[in-house]
Amino acid sequence: MCSSDLGLPARERGLLAAFLLGDTRGLPPAALDRFRRAGMSHLLVVSGANVAAVLALLGPVLRRLPIATRVLVAAPALAVFGAATRWEPSVLRALAMAVAVLVAAAVGRPATALRTLALATTALLLLDPFLARSLGFGLSVGATAGIALVARPIAARLPGPRSLASVIAVTLAAQLGVAPVLIPTFGSVPAVALPANLLAGPLVVPVTVWGLVAGAAAAVLGPQAARALQWPSLVALRAIDAIAGIAARSEEHTSELQSPDHLVCRLLLEKK
Repeated sequence: MCSSDLGLPARERGLLAAFLLGDTRGLPPAALDRFRRAGMSHLLVVSGANVAAVLALLGPVLRRLPIATRVLVAAPALAVFGAATRWEPSVLRALAMAVAVLVAAAVGRPATALRTLALATTALLLLDPFLARSLGFGLSVGATAGIALVARPIAARLPGPRSLASVIAVTLAAQLGVAPVLIPTFGSVPAVALPANLLAGPLVVPVTVWGLVAGAAAAVLGPQAARALQWPSLVALRAIDAIAGIAARSEEHTSELQSPDHLVCRLLLEKK
């Protein structure tokens, strides 16, 4: 196992590229199938969390500027990010919402999540109706709609610490939001999707932000520094991959237990 670009082995580098840019070309088909069977394929699609990470990196600069000027500074950075991700449909949704929020703040208008999603989705579909056939776009819109509609009510009904309840509620709401897309496409929503996403989800944003910062620094400091800087990324990426692998195997076992052949065998054995 050797290190290369960004101070990461090829497998983890491909996974980081998927989290950062939605670029899955560095992942083998087996890895993509593993994430799909685990109900974690949406993590490989660029979402609002990625755009939020870009804006967070610009935060120290944006906070020093007048509200109206922030749009002029943030827009080119978002355009560069969009170009780097090859303007994937999910990226278009996230960028459109980010621009809408920035513009609303500049003109002093309220911008709720659901209203912003509706405006961004409508505008994008009017510009390109074929986005309606994009799985990535559907998953992105569905997850965002689920979070906007039911995350807060779910969190209010969950016991325990509010921080943990919020994480569980957002994950469950996103799963409910993508279900209308996943079920017609793949036939079901994996039963292991909720626990798998609860475990892996909190790792994705930190590893995305740190991987981007450490990768940029490593490009200047050299390969030895890159390996040291990316050590936290390596640990987190392997943990996420391990969660996907365990969840996929569990889902495969569950599917076998619920398969028609297995049920027939059980009926025959019970009759005997």
